[in-house]
Amino acid sequence: MPILIKKVTDNELLKKFVRFPFELYKNNPYWIPPLMFMELRELRYLQSPSYTQADLSYFIAIRHDKIVGRI
Repeated sequence: MPILIKKVTDNELLKKFVRFPFELYKNNPYWIPPLMFMELRELRYLQSPSYTQADLSYFIAIRHDKIVGRI
């Protein structure tokens, strides 16, 4: 099955983008999860000062209806 690359274009996909590492590293005792509300605030287009200096896009990789990666 090929991997589908999808651009994050709305809040629903952004939340999935942020939640992905929680699933990926859930059994890793050395992973310290970030605060989800801070991640969302930082990555939202209008609320991040990063967007005044750069254009950013986020992408998720999907296989079998499951997120398998993010960029």
